[in-house]
Amino acid sequence: WTFVMMYLLIYFSGRFYSYYPLIFGAFVPFGLVALADLYERKIKIVWLQRYDVNAGTSLALCASVLGMVFFAGNMRSLAYEKKDYPQYQIADVIQTSGIEHPTLMNYSFLDMGVDTVAGILPNQRFFCGFNLPLPDISAEQEACINNGCVDYVLTFMRTVESPNYELVEKYPSFYNVMGINPTYNLYRKTDGKP
Repeated sequence: WTFVMMYLLIYFSGRFYSYYPLIFGAFVPFGLVALADLYERKIKIVWLQRYDVNAGTSLALCASVLGMVFFAGNMRSLAYEKKDYPQYQIADVIQTSGIEHPTLMNYSFLDMGVDTVAGILPNQRFFCGFNLPLPDISAEQEACINNGCVDYVLTFMRTVESPNYELVEKYPSFYNVMGINPTYNLYRKTDGKP
């Protein structure tokens, strides 16, 4: 029931991200125990009994490592330097801006790590969008932009139409997110004049 309820809550929430299935990894050891028990008690296949358990375990471990190398979405990241990523490029702009204790909001999308790289602590409750589309998030982020409550606003393929912010730069990424190559837009707070 735990597996079924997790599945329902995750996949019927209205959103999906590539890391959602990872939580089901907690069930893998139980599945392996069940398979081992089935093998020991029920299956009497002679050719399977000839194989050593340690050799089978080693083979499964090697297959798992090779599967991670060839199929994991982040393996492509090993070919790039930190400076190639938008997170580090944006953090560099923020850190060299001269603003003491800068603030940042990821407008209407998940936190992409710029605040962590730049050493920024959130100054508001909804410093980014979250997995659940709550109306409070949109309302507070819109109010923040209208009131100019953060020094920088970061968007994911979206523009900010406010006299409080001006576009600093667009940061195209070399990686693919949900079938598209995203562009991140960094906006800086202005003096409020149109």
